[in-house]
Amino acid sequence: MAFYKGFRPSLSVENAASSAQRLPPEIIREIFLACLARDSHSLSSHEAPWNVSQTCRYWRDVALATQKLWAFLHYDSSKDVSLQMFELILDTWLLRSGSLPLHYKVGLSIPENSPDRSKHDIVERIVEALFQHQSRWRNVCLQCYGLDISDQFNAKATSMPQIEYLQLRFNNSAGEAITLDLSSALSIKELQLMSIYAAIPISNQLTNLRSVELHFSEPERENHSFVDVCLELLHAAPNLEIFELELYGARSSPPQLMTPKILLPHLRSIYVSEFSDITLVLEKLTAPALTSFATDSEHVDAAPVFLDFIRRSQPPLTVLDIWKGFASEEHLLEALRFLPALEVLEIRHTALSVHFLEALTVGEDQQAGDTLCPSLRRITVSDITGWEDMDGLVARMLLSRWTISKPLTEFYFKDVDCDMEKVIGMESIQCCIEEGLTVEHEMELNALLSLYTADTDSE
Repeated sequence: MAFYKGFRPSLSVENAASSAQRLPPEIIREIFLACLARDSHSLSSHEAPWNVSQTCRYWRDVALATQKLWAFLHYDSSKDVSLQMFELILDTWLLRSGSLPLHYKVGLSIPENSPDRSKHDIVERIVEALFQHQSRWRNVCLQCYGLDISDQFNAKATSMPQIEYLQLRFNNSAGEAITLDLSSALSIKELQLMSIYAAIPISNQLTNLRSVELHFSEPERENHSFVDVCLELLHAAPNLEIFELELYGARSSPPQLMTPKILLPHLRSIYVSEFSDITLVLEKLTAPALTSFATDSEHVDAAPVFLDFIRRSQPPLTVLDIWKGFASEEHLLEALRFLPALEVLEIRHTALSVHFLEALTVGEDQQAGDTLCPSLRRITVSDITGWEDMDGLVARMLLSRWTISKPLTEFYFKDVDCDMEKVIGMESIQCCIEEGLTVEHEMELNALLSLYTADTDSE
């Protein structure tokens, strides 16, 4: 006890601060950089760089001289300081970052039909200020909603030699006014655009580009073709792996550019939503490495084009999710013959006949090489018509596929207007369980039966 009573700390608060100030600036600089919270809002006074730059004069001098501290910026106008304050901060921030590559995520939003024109003017100036530094862009996410642009609005992205990730999401009128030319973006790896309508020919090959997402939400303006935007990007990205396209209420004008056939040997995934003219893209495209294809487009003539695309590509497709025009039974069955690796099949909003189930049923003497989609693990059918007279055919197909090396383990039956118990053939499945299915298969079938029983009871 005497020891503790006589103990005096050798380092007071003042001494601790003094010791911190004696650290060389290069060590303090590394500590500051380690404090950066790059996934949160960097305008918070409780996070770097603000907190470390307001502790003492020495730390502030080091922070202001560390340009990398100011090369990362997160701002959300709905959560952070006001737009007026951010405009003032932005100039200082960009100045302090010197000439370093910029990493920023900025969200600007104005309430719909806002009568305050000053907010629109502020957002315009912020966007233009950010675009003035496009030569330093490295990882950029700029989202802008509710902006009513003026005639003076000028945002052109034509020189982005350092960009690797680019996401531009604008409301329609603002997006239409933006000029985007990716010819200089030779380092770009991922691109996401919303309501950016300009289709500028790309003069260079974007060999690093791996992922493209395009979103459009309004009827297309004159002389703007979504098809041209898609084909231009696909043609310029020979190593593309992921392609997504969503159109909400938009229709494409006829393509204006003469694009040659496109081979994308590394493309793994295609997702298309509400794009009726996807056939104009597919007829140009060959994708021999494709593993996932999903679309809810309703183009009535899509099935023949899709079949030709599958024949031409012969991809190792494992996931196929289609509906309506793409799901024409005749063309679908023919396409499935070219997809031996298919594991997941989802079909929606179409008519399927007895012939479809019979084609998927494995015969007793059928060889593995003759089985349609021998790797199929899951089938989902929803909003399907024409199944009223298929008593027991579902059970026959399911049970036939338990006997192959890779059995079907999931079958989802959704929103189909028929007697489910009768169509599935519940008694047949129960008999087969009693006749010696393994425990693993029995558990899977019992889970399947529980799902169907619950659906039947709810009806």
